[in-house]
Amino acid sequence: MIYNCRVSKEVWDFIPTDFKVSQEENEDLLAITNKMLANAETSKTEMLNMFLGWRLWKMRNNIVFQQKREHILQVVHKAIRDHQLWQKAMEQDKQELQPIRNKESQETSITQLIPQTAQYYCLVDASWKSQSEPSGIGWSLYSIQGTQLLQGSTSVQPTNSALEAEALAVRMAAQKLRALRFTNVAFFSDCKKVIDEIKQGMSYTTLKNICISEANTMIRDIKAMAEEQEFSFHYISRIWLCNVDTNSWSKECIKVGVYTML
Repeated sequence: MIYNCRVSKEVWDFIPTDFKVSQEENEDLLAITNKMLANAETSKTEMLNMFLGWRLWKMRNNIVFQQKREHILQVVHKAIRDHQLWQKAMEQDKQELQPIRNKESQETSITQLIPQTAQYYCLVDASWKSQSEPSGIGWSLYSIQGTQLLQGSTSVQPTNSALEAEALAVRMAAQKLRALRFTNVAFFSDCKKVIDEIKQGMSYTTLKNICISEANTMIRDIKAMAEEQEFSFHYISRIWLCNVDTNSWSKECIKVGVYTML
């Protein structure tokens, strides 16, 4: 009835897809359905065929059980509407799931970098434009399980370089967490040079081997706090910082400083 009766064939002729009912009478329902599914794998538009088949079945039931007959154009329009609603629902589902997938991917990658001795991790970022403009700083503290515990942001006086701003951001985050008695915190920054200099300073090499930069004073301060509080410092790709609000805080707080306990 769905494929071979006169009315259903007329309905299939109206549908704007590549699927056509075969004229071979020996082609069974399963073969036709497999053909529709194969077409649907190549184009989302071909999924319309599935909804039309459902609407033809409902039309058949209305005729048999309720003695009601629908116009074939009405059947086609309902199938098109069903298809549109399905596409909208699939797109909405994709948009809702994407942030969850991003977070899961982010947490997995960070977890692989956190030292076993760490009890917390802190994401740090800075926003720097020029030597004459204030910089913004943002940081966020998490438990090992990924629960956000604390976040902070503020604007600071103009710095000579982005390197200085990034080092200042790490130092400020470390100072805040030390004041709050946090220990065993793993800090993550996307500024590899700052992290390299901190690690070099913590390796107890002589001053001659330490890279001297405009952020050297801040590096020394960070090193002192790290030894006292058992802090560790690690580089992380910027893509992971973009998955959280640290970057937006650092930009927004260029004009207004914020410090928030969650």
